[in-house]
Amino acid sequence: MLPKSCQTTINKVEEATKNNTKFDFNLAICYTSQRDIVEATRKICKEVMEGAMKLEDVDEDVFEKQLSICGSRPPVDLVIRFGGHKRIGMLLIGWKVPHAELYFTDIHAPDFRDNVFLESIRSFQQRARWFGK
Repeated sequence: MLPKSCQTTINKVEEATKNNTKFDFNLAICYTSQRDIVEATRKICKEVMEGAMKLEDVDEDVFEKQLSICGSRPPVDLVIRFGGHKRIGMLLIGWKVPHAELYFTDIHAPDFRDNVFLESIRSFQQRARWFGK
């Protein structure tokens, strides 16, 4: 769904950072938590129906592994919301971002540059993290 120029840029960034291990950078493009939940449920149901798993074995860990936004990724620390929107949209808030810090900017994604990214990081560094306590 992305223009070729965006795909090319993403491929270049992935190649340049393929050996990085300290941080994860996720772009939620055309992502909806509802679709993710439905797809995860379908996968689990199929495994149960095929006998690969027992219904009583389905728990939070099993479900999380089927979510595209989760898998083996760590919890999200910072969510940057572009375009002046003051909402979280279709993110899977309850699962991977319950303690994430939110940063809102009026800049639209195509105009997002280093200076805006650095400002979001500075804002994040100045916050007290409570992690639900």
